[in-house]
Amino acid sequence: MNRSARNTVVKQFALSNFHVEHSARKASIYVNMPQRASIALEGVYWNGSMKAPVIEYVSGQVNLTDAGWWSDAFVIATRIDAPRLNIERCHSSLKIEQVTGGGKRAGALRLRDHSSTAVLKLTHVRIAKSSH
Repeated sequence: MNRSARNTVVKQFALSNFHVEHSARKASIYVNMPQRASIALEGVYWNGSMKAPVIEYVSGQVNLTDAGWWSDAFVIATRIDAPRLNIERCHSSLKIEQVTGGGKRAGALRLRDHSSTAVLKLTHVRIAKSSH
């Protein structure tokens, strides 16, 4: 099981204009920051078939903006049952809507590596200004 980062010094991280064309084994982007840290992923572009999650989210607040392309097969995986995700100005195919799959899925978001009784909560997930 992934453990949350415990570094009290790191407060924010930014990744901008990152282009991914290779298929990763674990994830294209692995996010593990302290709970109150802000992670900005801006202008990330995934090209091709991705078998692993495009984002593996362990801890922190993820702000994903300006992802101009999104495949229905792309997955954001998390072990947090109430993830902190802000998604803005991303491709309209990136959807996180109603929780399905026994409480483990909501569109592109998947709850993994968690107890069998955990249910995904979208309380802190926000999608704004989807592009067409």
